[in-house]
Amino acid sequence: MHVRLALGFLVFLFCISAASAIVITAPSQVSVRVTYVSTEAAYSNDFGLWLPHFQYLGTGHTTPTGSVFNLGTFNTGDNLIFYITTNEQTPHTYLSEGTMPDGVVHGRVQNLGGGLYQIGFEDIWGGGDRDYNDIILSVSIAPGQGPVQVPEFPTMFLPVTLIAGLLGAVYIFRTRSS
Repeated sequence: MHVRLALGFLVFLFCISAASAIVITAPSQVSVRVTYVSTEAAYSNDFGLWLPHFQYLGTGHTTPTGSVFNLGTFNTGDNLIFYITTNEQTPHTYLSEGTMPDGVVHGRVQNLGGGLYQIGFEDIWGGGDRDYNDIILSVSIAPGQGPVQVPEFPTMFLPVTLIAGLLGAVYIFRTRSS
């Protein structure tokens, strides 16, 4: 699993061009809970929280549907970005919204209202059937804690990602050279 996640992280660092996140806009801390809704994928994809901190949650076809994960509390301005990592021969990591290295959006966030969101993922490179049901997650913000919104991805993250990606490439190049 760690090798797949490391490969996916490098792909993310080099190639992401834009993304969206669930951004906490409440005036105080909120509790976030994720429910694994279902999978219609042939692959057993790993899924979890990518940012603001990495947290593996489960694997499709292994994790029971309806499993609930309490992610803890988050502050105003925190960006919640979720991921899946495929278990194919060449693993890919896709984020909860944004154009990925293949030019396709592999995750969609739907605001269902009342602090409830649904995230659907497409796990095939190039977009597959684009039904966004390969992994489906439900994200809920603790009731009465304020609204959330799904804005454009913060532009400051992209330069930081580029620098981290370049450092990763230098590290890989040096390790392979020696």
